[in-house]
Amino acid sequence: PRVEIVYCRQCRWLMRAAWMAQELLTTFEENLGEIALIPGTGGIFEVRLGDHLLWSRAVDGGFPEIKALKRRLRDKVAPRQGPRPQRPQRPQRPAGLAAGARPRSARNRPKGRDIAGTGKDIRLAPLVVLALSLALLLVFVLAGLGLGVGAAGAAPGEQFAVKAAGVVLRAEPRGDAEAVMTLTPEHRLVEFERRGDWVRVGVFREVGAFGWVAAADLEAVPRDVPPQTPPQTPPPAPAEPPSPGPGAAPPYLLAIGGTPAVQYRGTCILVGADGSERTVPISGSIPYSYRLVSETASCWVRKWDYFGRMTTRLSRGERVLAELTTSGPFNLIWIRSDGPWGPARALLRGGLVPKSSPKR
Repeated sequence: PRVEIVYCRQCRWLMRAAWMAQELLTTFEENLGEIALIPGTGGIFEVRLGDHLLWSRAVDGGFPEIKALKRRLRDKVAPRQGPRPQRPQRPQRPAGLAAGARPRSARNRPKGRDIAGTGKDIRLAPLVVLALSLALLLVFVLAGLGLGVGAAGAAPGEQFAVKAAGVVLRAEPRGDAEAVMTLTPEHRLVEFERRGDWVRVGVFREVGAFGWVAAADLEAVPRDVPPQTPPQTPPPAPAEPPSPGPGAAPPYLLAIGGTPAVQYRGTCILVGADGSERTVPISGSIPYSYRLVSETASCWVRKWDYFGRMTTRLSRGERVLAELTTSGPFNLIWIRSDGPWGPARALLRGGLVPKSSPKR
């Protein structure tokens, strides 16, 4: 049979789904034909066996314990036949033998542990115990990578809209923090985490717009409902916005492609015509593209995965300014337009995330 694990790619639940798939394959390697990982959106996490739903985060609440999930799967693919076998009884202590004393036949054997009442002592080498402990620790570390755990009460994947126009999206959870953009009720927001009375959200169909909004300014909307287009009312004649001139430069387009569902993270530095500088964080899953409205742009994008391929391309209009592809784990691509940092180009860098800005 086929098992499907549907996870929310926006919530960074790929590693959790992969870990559960590994556990199920290890336990039921003779009972399962395949396990498929299917990316989804909106905070979904479901485990299905054919047409049967084994676990749903929306129905059962939260994520399944691996023991409970294995029990539900075992009841479907390998139900127990007859009563469960009883554990064998340990041999009785011979009469006349003091409590804690060992029989004469066992006094010359090395000390160890009696496994399953066989009467044989087995010694586990310290190096074997250490190796097993390190392997278990590594499994938990890998399972925790990429899983954003917010504060208590957070509901990643929930969708919101602001109650009124003019609400400011801020870079930090403070009322005096830098303003990222001004929101309207037509903007659709998705929650990532909560911190006190503030909610970190991302704005659909915007240039990597992430920031914090006061929870009091938000109202929940049904999931997967597209934002409504505001009614087109003719503006008054004095307030008619001027049309852009014929010589206005088109915006930059940062396209990130390659192996689908591969994760990436990065930052773009956007410099306006007046010299103002703005830093925009970007993150998500391949494929995705960003529309960068600025005079010059400099971005670094890191492939946040061990496997797969990532291609980064920066273009303006019909002209491709720079393009580079990498397949190494956690490789970093620095891609930029013409600007104060030099001509347009793309560079490949490996190792850890640089401490300094890529502009320098």
